[in-house]
Amino acid sequence: MQREITQLITVVIPVYNREKLVVRTLDSISNQIVLPSQIIVVDNNSSDDTIEAVKQWGASHPEVSLRIAIETTPGAAAARQHGLNLVTTPYTLFFDSDDRMLPEHIQCVADAIRNNPEADVITWKCQRILPSGKRKTLHYTSGNPWNCHLYHSLLRTLGYCASTSFFRKIGGWNTSLLQWDDFELGVRVLLASPRIFALEKVLVEIYPQEGSITGTNYHSSAGGWEKSLDECERQIGNSSHPQRSALIRRIIYRRAILAADYNHEGKKELSRHLLKKALSHPLLSPPHRIMLRILHRYRSWGGRGGAIIWNLIN
Repeated sequence: MQREITQLITVVIPVYNREKLVVRTLDSISNQIVLPSQIIVVDNNSSDDTIEAVKQWGASHPEVSLRIAIETTPGAAAARQHGLNLVTTPYTLFFDSDDRMLPEHIQCVADAIRNNPEADVITWKCQRILPSGKRKTLHYTSGNPWNCHLYHSLLRTLGYCASTSFFRKIGGWNTSLLQWDDFELGVRVLLASPRIFALEKVLVEIYPQEGSITGTNYHSSAGGWEKSLDECERQIGNSSHPQRSALIRRIIYRRAILAADYNHEGKKELSRHLLKKALSHPLLSPPHRIMLRILHRYRSWGGRGGAIIWNLIN
């Protein structure tokens, strides 16, 4: 029986050396109850046979509209922006090349769009599948999107779709960022005061890969994370948001936590320099600085949950 194809949604997938993984992702899309209008795969300088694997998959799945594009500017943000430029449907859903959609994903999102035509953004829950097989549903609080995003990255790439015109209105992806580009885009999404509809269910499985951007270490990409946080602070500071000082203090907290992660990885100098920058921020009071030092040390020892305490005093 021929399946429904929604003309509302295009899926954009950047790929870089995912020859052995991208087929699983594409299979999860072809297995959808409702198919997207199109899949746009954007190769970003792969040196393996990723493109050939995608071409072979497309040839064996004629029921799916597949387009392959090439982006030579390094970075997932550049590849995603290239894909966004090619989208012709009302909504765009970005996905990663090593993860998996649950079969009802596209159907649920398309239904949400039809039932909430005023929505700029549709969000859902994601579940991380660890190498041990253990499953963890990622933090998701739709009632306070600012807190959830600044502390827990609510608007991660795999966690929402948005109106294509909305993505373009806010400037699309910042192609100068190589790390946490989705975190920075999420800040601009929220600054635009979008109308958000939340689907309170898990629709995506995330499979962490060794060497992925947010993998087992941060120090190997030091500087990139900081650049994203600096840009987020700049965007918030230049906005008219009534709580911009409190939002910037959340960014400062993220700097201190990143410094703690460096410390946990044994990179003391990186940690010291970034913590000094966080503590010297003029928006911090003496009690803020004391608590930030405590939370930095707690995180350095492997502790979690510091955002709860920071939010209480912020």
